[in-house]
Amino acid sequence: MTSLIPVLLTASMVISGLLTPLITSRWRLNQVLAVSQFGKFLLLLFLVMVFSIRLSVNRLILIDVVVIMIALLDGLAEPVSAATTFPMPI
Repeated sequence: MTSLIPVLLTASMVISGLLTPLITSRWRLNQVLAVSQFGKFLLLLFLVMVFSIRLSVNRLILIDVVVIMIALLDGLAEPVSAATTFPMPI
């Protein structure tokens, strides 16, 4: 299962990269970037809570799902942040 993580991360980033034009056609770039960054923050906060509270669920699968969700949001935020940065004039 652990060897599938890089493949799943890459697949989720590719999928979210393909969905980015559909999402950015409905919402502004700064809104998409803010929501994706806030979503990543909430997911990381959820991981901290999972580790601080002793749960009886299988943590490895839960961590994998959260990491894949973070990769989906990161794949969405990467092209949006590249589109919002402007090159510096020389």
